[in-house]
Amino acid sequence: MSTRKHSLIYSKKGDTGYTRTVLGRNVRKNDITIQLYGEIDFVLAQFDKTVALLSSNPLVDKLLPFRKTIASLFETATTRKVILGNELEELEQFIDDADINLTGFIIFKDLVALEINELRVRVRRLERLFVSADIFNNSLKFINRFSDFLFVLAYLCENNR
Repeated sequence: MSTRKHSLIYSKKGDTGYTRTVLGRNVRKNDITIQLYGEIDFVLAQFDKTVALLSSNPLVDKLLPFRKTIASLFETATTRKVILGNELEELEQFIDDADINLTGFIIFKDLVALEINELRVRVRRLERLFVSADIFNNSLKFINRFSDFLFVLAYLCENNR
């Protein structure tokens, strides 16, 4: 008989193709909620990488406040309830204040701008999955506006503004 301690990291439930939502509901691993969790996790990982790369740039202070909102999307994915404050207004204000004038398709070359753009692309993928899950509320609006914000942030970074 083994006295080996069992880790809390694994439950072996996933070995059968099932897992639990954050509310404890037992679902298949291909359930739309689990797919949303994976995309949110993906966005958060890229978010953290982008913050690390931006650490010496003052633009990081514009990005950091939105991590908590992105993390709250786990709950939205599970309950379909909106967990937002005034983030939409903050994003729109930043975009408007940036006052950029686009004259054509942008190809980023700066490494940090490229990472911000990669985060934007992943956020867009999350947006499409929210639509697939029929989540049409302010969380979807936040995701949409956040990707616009990221484009502006990448543009500002690329142009040293």
